[in-house]
Amino acid sequence: MKKIFLSFLMMLCGLCMVSLPCEATTVDVGYNSYSDSGIYNAYYTATLSDGTILGFNSNYYFCGAISTQTSLTIPDSIRYNTGTVWENTVAITSCRGYWYDEADNYHNELDFRQAQSVTSLTLPATITSVSALAPNIKTLYTNGYIGSVSSDALTNLDKVLVPATTLSSYYTNEYWSNYVLINAKGTQPLKVTINMTKAGEFAQLLLEKTDDWYKVNELTVVGELNENDLNVFKRMRQLTKLDLSKAVISKIPNQFDGSSSYNSYRNGFNILEELILPEVKSIGDYAFSGCYKLTKITMPKVQTIGYGAFAQCGASQIIIPDGVATIGDYAFYNSNLKSITIPSSIAIIEDYCFYNCTALVSATIPSSVTQINRDAFYHCSALKSIELPGVKTIGSYAFYECEQLSSVKFAEGLTEINSDAFSYCTALKEIDLPSSMLSVYFRAFAYCSNIKKVTCRAIVPPNQNSTFMIAGCDMTDVKLYVPSMSIDTYRATGGWKNFYTILAQTDKINNLYIYDNVNIDDASTIASDCSVTMDWGYDNYYGNDRYGSLEYNATQTMAMKEYTQYQSLGTYDYWSSNPYYYYTKFTSLISNGSMKAEDIKTILKTSSNSIWYFISLPYDVKVSDITYPEGCQFVIRKYSGLDRAMQTGNTWHNLTTDSIMHAYEGYILKCNKSEADFTFPAFNNGNKNKIFAKDNVVMPLGEYVGEFDHNRSWNLIGNPYPCYYDTRRMDFTAPFLVWNRYNSRYDAFSPVDDEYILYPTQAFFVQRPVDKASITFDKAGRQTTADVKVLDVSSKARDPQLMQNRKIFNIFLSDGQSEDHTRIVLNDKASCSYELDKDAAKFIESDNASMLLYTVEDGVKYAINERSLGNGGVQLGLFAKEDGEYTLSLRSVQNEQVTLVDNETKKETLLNGDYTFTAQAGFSDTRFTLIFGEATGIADAQVEKATINTENGKVTANAPYTVYTADGRVVATGEAGKAVSLNKGIYIVNSKDVKRKIVVR
Repeated sequence: MKKIFLSFLMMLCGLCMVSLPCEATTVDVGYNSYSDSGIYNAYYTATLSDGTILGFNSNYYFCGAISTQTSLTIPDSIRYNTGTVWENTVAITSCRGYWYDEADNYHNELDFRQAQSVTSLTLPATITSVSALAPNIKTLYTNGYIGSVSSDALTNLDKVLVPATTLSSYYTNEYWSNYVLINAKGTQPLKVTINMTKAGEFAQLLLEKTDDWYKVNELTVVGELNENDLNVFKRMRQLTKLDLSKAVISKIPNQFDGSSSYNSYRNGFNILEELILPEVKSIGDYAFSGCYKLTKITMPKVQTIGYGAFAQCGASQIIIPDGVATIGDYAFYNSNLKSITIPSSIAIIEDYCFYNCTALVSATIPSSVTQINRDAFYHCSALKSIELPGVKTIGSYAFYECEQLSSVKFAEGLTEINSDAFSYCTALKEIDLPSSMLSVYFRAFAYCSNIKKVTCRAIVPPNQNSTFMIAGCDMTDVKLYVPSMSIDTYRATGGWKNFYTILAQTDKINNLYIYDNVNIDDASTIASDCSVTMDWGYDNYYGNDRYGSLEYNATQTMAMKEYTQYQSLGTYDYWSSNPYYYYTKFTSLISNGSMKAEDIKTILKTSSNSIWYFISLPYDVKVSDITYPEGCQFVIRKYSGLDRAMQTGNTWHNLTTDSIMHAYEGYILKCNKSEADFTFPAFNNGNKNKIFAKDNVVMPLGEYVGEFDHNRSWNLIGNPYPCYYDTRRMDFTAPFLVWNRYNSRYDAFSPVDDEYILYPTQAFFVQRPVDKASITFDKAGRQTTADVKVLDVSSKARDPQLMQNRKIFNIFLSDGQSEDHTRIVLNDKASCSYELDKDAAKFIESDNASMLLYTVEDGVKYAINERSLGNGGVQLGLFAKEDGEYTLSLRSVQNEQVTLVDNETKKETLLNGDYTFTAQAGFSDTRFTLIFGEATGIADAQVEKATINTENGKVTANAPYTVYTADGRVVATGEAGKAVSLNKGIYIVNSKDVKRKIVVR
């Protein structure tokens, strides 16, 4: 019976040639034309008893098969004849094959197109070279060591079983060990569990369980691992499963599997099939890139997925956990993903993130994602539809060559689609661009040959450049639908005028994003509950900023659901050494009709944590309603004119969360973030719609009586309109002060002499004259830009009677890098004493570090000093930041001789050019004297001043004087040189041009 079985087994091995490894075998083959054999490039074929046909090339290598079997064994050699004579046998030493499909595409693989069921292949010991296998072969048996192998041949293999004696040779062959699981015949994959007792001992514990890194196929680690432990993992190239779910690791390091990039030569986890990670902070760059067999990935919690971390991986689905903040460039590049859901913790999909994921059918993008960067979904050719609910910008080539993409849903808030973003998306038939669009760059939808309808809801045509957004398409039947009020603008705008047919939208306008100049004269096509956003944008192609400005002139009431206005208080200048910030961006609204809104907010963008912003809003705001970035700390302060008048030393008061910021009043803001957006919603009271004021605004001024005129009745107020305002239009002639944040000082301006334009939300200081209880802001001063215009009608500030007989002298101080100035106005109708309607005190902060220039009268420092000529002498003082050289210069159109007397050097100079001098750091109030008119010498420059003395409750002066109580009542008068006795109290003594506060104890 045993002999019969052995005979049958030998017959099975020799004839069927399937599945069972056996002794050396030879098969007889017949010659064929390769085109007749049914196997590409097969000149010799052998037909086995089960119908299997084996194909061999004329060079005697195995090249393909026709079979219905699941396993196949290749003979050691073949025998063939030429005519009637059988030749000697020829050994089969190689597996090589190739074929061309119907599209003439080359395939470097064995021709198993008619042997798709074969998943197991056995090679004889004679084979020493394998350059090609069929993709359906998953298990390979070898009977010897095959030293020459192509990595392409191994890509689809799951495992190879080899003789135990050859195992070490296969392990040290990088092609075999990097691309396929290798086990000795008759063995199972080695599973190892390491229980860590101490971080750093992983290698020792592993070697106690196996003598070779390569032999470990499935690894589980429990306990704490350090960086040295993790470096050992790179040696285990035969891992198919890695379970770190119970390991304690802070992060997966860069190049964890030994690779250096997503497309580098591999020496890492090429055959890894399953990965289970613990909670980690980050997965490093290229950590698992190129793990093309990695089909199952579990990561419960991670904050950062690094650059190329899972590039070229085989997983069809990866669950990215909530809480991931960053997914790096190339993270899933060229992977086998079929679907992906981005968690709501992600804001940006980075460059090349899902590049060439040709199996990707669906991608779920949450509203948290505001930016899709360049090439992010490049050639995701299976992607059919995409919704982008929160995306604001789409990068170049982001969806390039997504040929099956037939539906794209953009959301309000999208501002920018960059070049070639959707080029060659040939399944697209319709585009609907939201009202927020700012720019659609060249070729954005180029060669989308099936597009027939484009809707653009933006009332301002988005930027296009010279290359049309739908370049390469026949535009004959393509229709463009735009807001009816904007048809003429679209027809005249570059790029958009390339559409042959431009029609009006039939539905009403629900959203208006205004990035440019817009006039609305008819609001009949605007929905009654529309939302309006005033914003700005940057045209990357042309390098221009566009600022939203709206002039509303319609007779209909514009009733809005939401009104939002963005204002940027500056952006950082990376190219400047100045630590402060430039490039403010302001939007403007001029309402000449009726407007109202349910919700109103102003968003102020700040850009520095080191400076104070002077702000004002045209409506009331409750501090607790202000929103700001997470982690931001800020303070808002209001100014106390009363404390300034009383000289308490505490003029700035912090607001609390319960405080109300009142319309038209000024405040200062500072925060701890270098960049922050503050949203100021209107408090729901009667002042809410003041922002839409269409008439003159009357702003009351507080009166605060104090000892000295230069300290009394200061008010911090703001521009009452949400637009630029020409201060020459104010019903006000007194000077005002603005904070110069670039130089950290206050600058004084006069509505009479200066052409100063307030920007929206700007706060500034004014001093209330005795006879002026308010300022009227004439609506004619509203404008949409900061340009100074020629006044077409007279204003109170430019009253000819005010302007006449006044001589203006501007004196500048420079240190070569920056400058400051002061002004002297000679006016015969003005007093040499401080006058609230003409003069401006020099505001100086207690921690001042800025270079300053000012005039001095009676101990008061002036920014603007309007006075009569008097004796012709004016004291000029300065603050020098540091010891060094400085320059004074006169800039005036007056035909008047001005002499500068340097009281330190005793030098007298005619100031018709620059005067350079050296000064020590600090204040010097008496350094210079200015003489107007002809100068006769230094002595003539001395100005006689009144002197006031007090002693033992008595006061005397060298000129007639008057004594007042602190509240302004006259209690005594005295002649020059005669004393007056006073009771205990606080008094003000006025003699000639000198006022002095005295205390009698």
